[in-house]
Amino acid sequence: MNDLFFHECRAAGLVFKTSDDWFKWLTDNSYDIKKPVAEHEGFQFNIKDICINPHVIEYAVEGADNWGWKVMTANTQFGWIWGYSIQKGKHGYDSPAGYPSRYDTLSIFYGNESEAVQDALTSSSETWRRVLEPRTPTSFSGQPRRSEQTSFIRNRNFLNDEDMVRQQIAFLMLIVAATAGVIVLSTIADAVRQWKTLGNEEKFEGCFLVALLLLATITAAVIGILL
Repeated sequence: MNDLFFHECRAAGLVFKTSDDWFKWLTDNSYDIKKPVAEHEGFQFNIKDICINPHVIEYAVEGADNWGWKVMTANTQFGWIWGYSIQKGKHGYDSPAGYPSRYDTLSIFYGNESEAVQDALTSSSETWRRVLEPRTPTSFSGQPRRSEQTSFIRNRNFLNDEDMVRQQIAFLMLIVAATAGVIVLSTIADAVRQWKTLGNEEKFEGCFLVALLLLATITAAVIGILL
């Protein structure tokens, strides 16, 4: 059975048995965990065993803004590995192309890139359906395209999460404005009926209350309209 240790970089063949070993490497390298420390078949890897220049196949969702996913592959001394990235508007999910841990009994290395791509597409599709399908537009681009030749198709009419929240807040503010308006009218009616019987202090308090309610009504209405 393999001994446990704090961190391993399989790409560079480095093992940090304790946290002190790991922090010493970080200190000696200015905490730059993104720089390449190993290269295999032209693919560069950082100290976290993540490929920083993988092959990328990119899919885009037609008629949507920032909806799509990428499949990434890289070759190692043990075989091919994969990763993927899913984008849904301003949110996303990333699983970079990196070495699996020696303790990971589920992840494997692949004999060729095609096998790695196929498994990556299957996994990313399952994640898309499980997490994103309820919010996914209906049509997708038919063919995969290399990332350097494609970009996401822009459509500013697509309703994203921020737009929905803004509309809900606007609707709520208009309801508040309407409610405050009803209270103002009721307060004014009561004050008119009792005006002659009220003292000067009570008249002042009544006018002040009406002014505050009017201000709240106008403010809520303006916010609701602007949103």
